[in-house]
Amino acid sequence: MPGFRKRKDHELDALSDEELVEYICAARDCGEVEAMREGIQILAYRHYDNVRRRVRLRLSKRPTSDVDVVIDLVIHGAMGAAFRGSSLGEFRSLLSTILERRVADFLRSAKADSWLVPIAEEVEDFVAGPVATGPDGSVYVLQGDAVARWRNGEMTVLAPRFDGASDIAVDGRGAVYVADTGNGRVHRIDPNGSVRTLVGTEAERGCVGDGLDDPLALDPSRCTAVKALAVDRAGNVYMALKNLAMIVGLTPDGELRTVAGTGPKGFGDGDGRADGARLGVVDDLTIGPDGDLYVSEGRRVRRIAGPAGMLASDPPDPQGAEAGPACAEIAALSAAAAGDGDALEDALNALADAAPEDLRDDVDRIVEGATDRQAAELGIRAAMKPGRTIGRYAEAECGLVAGFDVPVDEAKEFCVAFARYLDKGDLVEAGEEPPPALEDVVAAAPPFLADAGRRALRDLDRARGRAVPDADAARMLAGIEAMGSVASSMCPVG
Repeated sequence: MPGFRKRKDHELDALSDEELVEYICAARDCGEVEAMREGIQILAYRHYDNVRRRVRLRLSKRPTSDVDVVIDLVIHGAMGAAFRGSSLGEFRSLLSTILERRVADFLRSAKADSWLVPIAEEVEDFVAGPVATGPDGSVYVLQGDAVARWRNGEMTVLAPRFDGASDIAVDGRGAVYVADTGNGRVHRIDPNGSVRTLVGTEAERGCVGDGLDDPLALDPSRCTAVKALAVDRAGNVYMALKNLAMIVGLTPDGELRTVAGTGPKGFGDGDGRADGARLGVVDDLTIGPDGDLYVSEGRRVRRIAGPAGMLASDPPDPQGAEAGPACAEIAALSAAAAGDGDALEDALNALADAAPEDLRDDVDRIVEGATDRQAAELGIRAAMKPGRTIGRYAEAECGLVAGFDVPVDEAKEFCVAFARYLDKGDLVEAGEEPPPALEDVVAAAPPFLADAGRRALRDLDRARGRAVPDADAARMLAGIEAMGSVASSMCPVG
């Protein structure tokens, strides 16, 4: 590329993130590999604080030493990554993909006590990813952001590069489906090599990293981040959404419908229909020989019988159930732990008085462990988890979302807004202008968080452009941290 000039370190430091991406692309296009690498390394390190927050959120129960290890793996992985995009949003999507994979690798290694290794070490620059098999015995591998086919000892790349791709599936004809997560698209690669976009047909490249994921639209033309997928014999594509605890299905006619999950995280089966059940964080999907859909979510696998039939029928109107005893007290305690600290002790005592017999032991443990506010908050959050006794009761008997009295539709709006804030990567710092995505989070926040969020925005706005002492910064950001804590309980964030 005529006119390219390799810049010195201090010149690179003075560039904005967008200008740095332009420099990286220019260096790449003219073959200046060293200059490109230097630019990527600087850009990756600028995102260190964002990565640190997100890894801490995902590994909140792990020791700090483990969190630091994963942070280093993510940053060094980004520094050495082959960036083939052309925008800051695409770089953020690449970074998010690396983060998701390194966290997943760590969690798997923590259970198996060993790190996974690439399945084809002899192939230069091979990056291990999801694997699927074709009807002719071929093995398809998501190699970084490309799909590769392993057959007869040879690996060949089948399609153009994607952006933050996270999963693949193969149908009975040998067509390969790709969750092009960072671009908010799903593609099908036919056996003849042609590529057709099925979801996100009008989505801009890097739309997820630009904070434009729109899973609530259920519109195949819109930007829709998908993290896992499967395809059945009839050509129906089942997709686990990245930013909602939901599985949607795309028919061969192009209609997008909900198959399972209501949006916020949960545990229960609801009325027995999959679209009324609550899902956890979905890791993987596969179709069984009987056509049933198998869903891997954390510590369990669930079976959805006859998912194709759900795509052909309208969901029933939701039926409200009469709330059981102590539901109001559970919701008040959750809200107090997340926001109003002055009400925490009263709310805890009220639940202790109102709790039914099968919850009393768990409530007593919270009370006994509440030696201070922090200990009380931790105990309450742990008790409200979907798999715990109080958490299951709150969901099944009260219809609460992660223990909070928030309508499901409002919870979905909040989850999507918070996910866009994280995906965009412009996380707030005291002394800087609050990013617009954060204002959207506050606007969508549940009522018990909204006042604290608005107060935080006002304080941050007043502090723009000046140095803020750590103690003042912590106070300013308390409302934002509370929203992050609620989002981690309610949504599949991170």
